[in-house]
Amino acid sequence: MKNKENIWTAIPLFMMVALLVHILSALIFNLTFLSFRMVFFVAGGMLLGTVVAVLLDEKFKNE
Repeated sequence: MKNKENIWTAIPLFMMVALLVHILSALIFNLTFLSFRMVFFVAGGMLLGTVVAVLLDEKFKNE
């Protein structure tokens, strides 16, 4: 990765993946899409994206 600023795009990408997982699980298990559970999926994606971005940033900072 040449541009280290692109590392921080991991946060919205993980949020979109978490939202997609929520949508698919709602469709598969016949649940309501707009529920309080969606907040936890998006927050979890934000948390994972932040952790990945910070770890990658620290890795490239040492190089």
